[in-house]
Amino acid sequence: MTYGAAVPAITASYSGFVNGETSAVLTTLPTCITAYTTSSKAGSSPSTSCSGAAAANYTFSYVNGSVIVNQALPTITLASSLNPILLQTQVTYTATVSSTAGKPAGTVAFSDGGTSITACASAAVTASSGNATCTVTYTATGTHSITATYSGDTNFLTVGPSNTVPEAAVDITLSSTTSGGGSSPVLTILPGGSATESLSIVPSSGTSIPLPLTMTVAASPSLPAGTTMSVTPSSWSLTSNNPWTWTLPAGTVLSGNTVLTIKLPQNSSFAQSAGGAGSNFVSHLAPFSLALLLLPFAGRLRKSGIRLGRLLTILLLAVAGMAAVAGMNGCGVEAHKSYSITITASSGSLSHSTTSTLIVE
Repeated sequence: MTYGAAVPAITASYSGFVNGETSAVLTTLPTCITAYTTSSKAGSSPSTSCSGAAAANYTFSYVNGSVIVNQALPTITLASSLNPILLQTQVTYTATVSSTAGKPAGTVAFSDGGTSITACASAAVTASSGNATCTVTYTATGTHSITATYSGDTNFLTVGPSNTVPEAAVDITLSSTTSGGGSSPVLTILPGGSATESLSIVPSSGTSIPLPLTMTVAASPSLPAGTTMSVTPSSWSLTSNNPWTWTLPAGTVLSGNTVLTIKLPQNSSFAQSAGGAGSNFVSHLAPFSLALLLLPFAGRLRKSGIRLGRLLTILLLAVAGMAAVAGMNGCGVEAHKSYSITITASSGSLSHSTTSTLIVE
């Protein structure tokens, strides 16, 4: 019998009949039993016995027999917790050893392309589930051919290799495709205007995003208060604006580029007020200008008070004009203010960044 098989019917065989007679002369058939049950261990030999046979011209003696219990042949299947998997992210392989005869015990050895995975060369099978697991973290991209082999135990034969799982270990590529950007794009923007940066964010295998992906945008120095950002396509969800953060659900396929738009507030955030640097410039300029204008007329001013009044009027008008010009210059936007923009795409322990420069003109 095979371990776990149903209890067989036990029948008797005969020898010793004479005159050409057979068991057909029996008036009472023997009763035969076995000690074998579905729980009898492989390798055991449960006894069988018969008794109670009767015939007119015969007496009977009985020779016991036995049932030989052989190991059962289980099945083994292998599955991955996630395929493809990102670099630096754990993936778990589960080998399931099963049989209609019961739950196998023992161990499972996992292999990658026929080479044993050292950490999983003897993974124990959990009796309640029949499962054995192997957890791996990949640090290089590529495809791995994972198989599993069951060691067998007292009641079950060795079986394997299992089906092959072609695990793809992928990276996330992050790059700017902004025209003329190169490795560090330069974006120009006017106060109150907007600038866009086009980004390519895809797995190295060109498939869907295996795990949720987060994109964060940071600026150094900090952008002016009132700056807003947005991202397309709409599959990105804004989760924070301090710092600016978006998330992408697992399984998303980005068929095109991701576009980041940065919009600055109006120039009040950048301008210097009339009482600021421009005003200081005027206050320092006024005495110097006045002295220059008075110098050619110093001698004559002493001779004529009338002339002095007229000259003072002219001087006041000149100083007022210079103050107006200086004031206008003082209210302008700070030219060529630059910011370093760092964009980071991360998923699990995997993270990549790209940097660009934002210049306010």
